Amino acid sequence: MKKQMFPGIVLIGFGLYFFLQKFTIPVPAAVFSWPTILLIVGVALLIQAYRGGDFQLIVPGVLLVGLGIHFHLAQQWNI
Repeated sequence: MKKQMFPGIVLIGFGLYFFLQKFTIPVPAAVFSWPTILLIVGVALLIQAYRGGDFQLIVPGVLLVGLGIHFHLAQQWNI
């Protein structure tokens, strides 16, 4: 039986996201945008893939992380 870590990792990621948003911790304002959610879900998929043994989740995880990074960079730079 495979370990299901994905829901826990997503909940921890969203919890950190909203914790940083609620309190006045100095982080760049660009962190509080929708590409961050893509990054959180993508990293959770990659952790589930490698730690839990669900290797079919590698491609969606890399895709979501790549899209999240792309859209973060597109917001920062005028490309």
